[in-house]
Amino acid sequence: MSDVVAHHPEALRGETARTQLAPALTRGLLLVGDGATHPGLSAALSAALPLPVHRAASPRTAALNGAGLAAMSLLRHPART
Repeated sequence: MSDVVAHHPEALRGETARTQLAPALTRGLLLVGDGATHPGLSAALSAALPLPVHRAASPRTAALNGAGLAAMSLLRHPART
């Protein structure tokens, strides 16, 4: 698991990610889910990345809502038959 966590900040530091994600990264990253409940994670990520990192007010609820929206989007997609 730690190799996955270490890989993502490295990917966000790359020039390709900055170019493609610039509009989305303007406000920073939003942590959701169980990982967002760990003390100090948002501060550590913010220090490792040149981005502001925010924790959702209700991180577990935000993750569930996001998963539900993704599932509904998939079900409504025109390519789905």
